[in-house]
Amino acid sequence: IIKIIDGLLNVYDLNTKPFKLLAQLPKSKGGHLFAISTPSKTSIESSVMPQKRIRIALALKKKIVFYHLKGGRFMEYSEVPVQDTPRSLVWCGDNLFVGLRKSYSMIIDA
Repeated sequence: IIKIIDGLLNVYDLNTKPFKLLAQLPKSKGGHLFAISTPSKTSIESSVMPQKRIRIALALKKKIVFYHLKGGRFMEYSEVPVQDTPRSLVWCGDNLFVGLRKSYSMIIDA
């Protein structure tokens, strides 16, 4: 389970009862919104290449911080400023769509 508690993004183990805290993501203080991109299976007919990693985009005030799963841990790999506080985040392949107050932005994460 991944959730925001007190402005920090926390990762929990579903195989333990109660759920064991595995990690608090670095630089996640103040996070208010996140989106997860997971590897997808595609058919032979599909022209879309399957994604090879689990990624998280976290909104922090006027920036997006990107993490990916590496060696069983989420590691930060990029930070992108945006013009306003994000109100929605949606992954579509390698693109992250960011909903702002009066507009949308697309961030390409290749």
